[in-house]
Amino acid sequence: MEKYVQIYELSEATDDETVCAYYPNPSKNVSGKKNKEYIKIAEKEAREGECKLLVWRTVPNNQKCYTLTQNEVEQIVTFPLIEKGYSKQDCHALADRLGLKRPLMYDLGYQNNNCIGCVKGGMGYWNKIRKDFPEVFESRAKLEREIGHSCINGVFLDELDPDRGRIEDEISTDCGIMCYLSLNDIGLS
Repeated sequence: MEKYVQIYELSEATDDETVCAYYPNPSKNVSGKKNKEYIKIAEKEAREGECKLLVWRTVPNNQKCYTLTQNEVEQIVTFPLIEKGYSKQDCHALADRLGLKRPLMYDLGYQNNNCIGCVKGGMGYWNKIRKDFPEVFESRAKLEREIGHSCINGVFLDELDPDRGRIEDEISTDCGIMCYLSLNDIGLS
């Protein structure tokens, strides 16, 4: 997947990449290779907060956070866990080793700690909600009929086949390499 990714210095861009300087007030963009004089000036202006420097890059599909950097260029966002290579499992394992209790939804086998009955859930999620929280399932099914729209593309919850969708495995708290390295760094290994 290709996205705009914010950089903070021209040294972060390769010679082949085009750097885009985004100026919010007034709204304008300036693009060019990092060796161009006007891009070097934009780097100085970025340090002063006048613009943001962006490059168009291929990023892994599982890193949805980069969508945020593309859509919210006015915000400075960082993703330290992803940048250090932590997986979701590593985060759960590290929290477990540190004695932090994870939210109940994870222990019930859900992949995210959304509100119970999240309208963004897919078929597998809703079939699991049907089993674990039948009153929530019924309430959302009734609400769908009242408003005349389904939260799952074209399938009302009260018509959802109980065997549809996929249920992923519970997130393990087995410690991977990043978890072990972190525990070692803080003296808990």
